[in-house]
This record gives sequence, C-alpha cells and structure tokens, in this order.
Amino acid sequence: MSMLSRLPAIIVALSLPCVVVQSDRPAFECGLPSAIAPSDRRNITIDGISMPFGVIPMDWASGRIMANIAAIIASEALGFHTVFRPATSSSLGAVSDIAGCKALFDSTCDVVPASRSHATIETWDSVTKPHENRMRAFLGTRMPQSLGDPGYSGTDGMFVPGVAKAQAMEQEGVSLEFYRSYNASWRPPSRHFAKFDDVPASGLKPCSATKFYLSRLIKQY
Repeated sequence: MSMLSRLPAIIVALSLPCVVVQSDRPAFECGLPSAIAPSDRRNITIDGISMPFGVIPMDWASGRIMANIAAIIASEALGFHTVFRPATSSSLGAVSDIAGCKALFDSTCDVVPASRSHATIETWDSVTKPHENRMRAFLGTRMPQSLGDPGYSGTDGMFVPGVAKAQAMEQEGVSLEFYRSYNASWRPPSRHFAKFDDVPASGLKPCSATKFYLSRLIKQY
C-alpha cells in the first residue's frame, strides 16, 4: 500500500534547527532563522471569510511531523496565521474536512460556507484513489487538489514488534521473523505476544460505530 499525498500540501525540503513537538496550536520556540514575526502575519480569505490557515495532522508520528513542518513554512516563511485542525487517521476524513463536509458524500457539504481546514500531508493513495471519481463528481469545485507527493512512500501491513523479536531471541534463541517455525508443539510463540484479553474492552467499538462496516473499505484489506 503506498502512502502518497493526494491533497493540498506544502512540500519543501529544509533543515530545521530544532525538534518541533505537536501541540494544540503552532507556537514554536524555534524555527526558521529568518521567520516572519507573528505580528506581521495575516489570515487567508476564502469566500469573503478571513481565517487562519488550517493544517490537518494525520494521526501517526510521521504525519504529525510533516504537519508541523507545513505549519512552520506557512507561518514563518509565507507569513500566514496558522492553526492545527483536529488530527485524523482517516484519509477520506481529511478529504471531507478540507472540502468543508462534516462527512463525505452527505448534504453537509452544501451548508458549510468555507472550510477551516486547508492542507494535509500523508493521506493514503490506496484509500482515496478508489473514490476519486465519485468525490470529484460529488464535490465539484470543493474537491481538494493535489500538489504532488511528499517525495517518499510507505507501506502498510502486518509485522512483529521489535520488542517481541528481541525478547524471543534473548530468552530462547528464537527468530520470530521466520513465521514458518511457529509451531506450538515445538516452542509456543504465543508467549512472546499479547493476548486478546490484554486489549482493554473500553477502547473497543462495535463495527457500526466505525467505518469498517462499509464493505468497500473492508475489501481493501
């Protein structure tokens, strides 16, 4: 599964002099050496409405890092007041937010005068591409535009956590990378993995409360 940006995004290669941590709003202790001062920054105007430039962080480590970089560039280099919008782990959710919809493919797109979200980085092609034509027909001029991929790709799949691999090797000399040796009659590999009842039930949702009740999304897996 490729992880390529297909939404509005500012992609610039640069070396930052500090590490920036995601916060509720871009309030950086350090950043670009020639940063535009906050007092000299301005809002953007969409449909006659003045607002800060809104960046949606994708809710994983690299997505938050890239959102911070985009926010630094927008505020310190381009001179826009910039805010972080609520993070999301849904590529389609990011599309709908930028389009000004409360939910994709419903009537709320017609009642939101102007979206407060304007850019995101690291949406997944494998999620958005199958819906692109339908989104374009439904959203029309509200369809978010791609400014290209961020210059790297990613993969999505199953893997064995590093802690489990290290534990198995140190304790039994077993390499969990080689799954064909997973045989409970030899050495039960389950002792190195979490059990079902280790997952807190309070953190679970019924299928009807998530997007995974949609068969078209489940088929991607």
